[in-house]
Amino acid sequence: MGQTCSKRRQRHSCRTQCVAGCIFCRIVNESGTAGSRVLYEDELVVALPDHRPAAAQHLLVMPRQHIPNVTSLTAADTQLVRHMMEVGQQLLQQQSTDQQQGQPVAAAQQQQQQQQQQTPWPAQQQALPLPRRQQQPGQQQQRFKFGFHKPPFRSVDHLHLHCFQLPHLWYRWGQYQAGVNWITGDQLLDELQRRPSPKQQQLGQLLVGPMRQGTDEEAM
Repeated sequence: MGQTCSKRRQRHSCRTQCVAGCIFCRIVNESGTAGSRVLYEDELVVALPDHRPAAAQHLLVMPRQHIPNVTSLTAADTQLVRHMMEVGQQLLQQQSTDQQQGQPVAAAQQQQQQQQQQTPWPAQQQALPLPRRQQQPGQQQQRFKFGFHKPPFRSVDHLHLHCFQLPHLWYRWGQYQAGVNWITGDQLLDELQRRPSPKQQQLGQLLVGPMRQGTDEEAM
């Protein structure tokens, strides 16, 4: 890989296995090597933290195949988009759990250090219980957010899903709100159900061809 691979025409764009000069294709190719920022990878996708996080946790999930953007997708890509969202949600849940386990430990350690500075030596031998944080059902889902930028409002021309653990950083939240530049993962899945499949597109082109030819002959 690393070189531009053979291309095949799709709706709105070319799809390739890799594109020379694409930073995300380079990240995909370098996954598994020393210094890689990749958190997760499988045969379809690669996930890594965003280098400019806009929330408490901000991950990117991208397909290995170079797909330019959401307008390049068809109904046949529904499973890919759903898989990207599932991977993002699992990673956010894992990181959220790690945070919840780590924060009480850090708080207990800080409390213990403060107590050690204020109490005689024998009392310092007593272990402090670790506090537990309770979470209501559904609370975790409300703290996660998934979506895509729509062209031309994107920084890299390689499809990637933004995965957030909210809240957003106050000075970055506007870039990821509903509007002409943003579509949520669920909205995209609904839209893909209404888009034609590649076979339907080919059939439509075959039907349109003779119709155009007949119109041209009538005009003559």
